[in-house]
Amino acid sequence: MSDPERTVLDGLHLPRHIGGVSEVAAVLVHTWSKLDRSRLLAYSERMGLDSVRRRLGFLLEELDLPGAADTSTRLHQLLSDRRRSPVILDPSLPVEGAIDPRWGVRVNLDRDELLVVGRT
Repeated sequence: MSDPERTVLDGLHLPRHIGGVSEVAAVLVHTWSKLDRSRLLAYSERMGLDSVRRRLGFLLEELDLPGAADTSTRLHQLLSDRRRSPVILDPSLPVEGAIDPRWGVRVNLDRDELLVVGRT
C-alpha cells in the first residue's frame, strides 16, 4: 500500500497510470496541506529521478501552493548537475509547448487549465 506522498511521485513518474499530470495537480491542490513534505522530499531523493523532481517543482510553483517555496527550492537543489534535454510535463500528450527555463520542463498542458484543476 502506498502513502499519498509516494503516490504523487509515482504519478509524476508514470502519469498515464494516474490519468495524467492534471490529475496529479488536482491531488496536490486538494491534499497539499496534509502531505508530509519531508517525506515527499525523502522519497524524491530515493527515487533519484530528475524528471519527477522537475515535474513536481514546476507544478508546485505553477499551482502557487501555500508554503511550497521551501519544497520547490529543495527539489531544485536536488537536481543533477547534468541537465539534459527538457522533460515533457505530460508524456501522454503531444510534444509541443514552451520550455520552462527554471525546471527544464516542456509545458504541454494549457497553464490556465492547470491552474483551474482541482480548484473547482
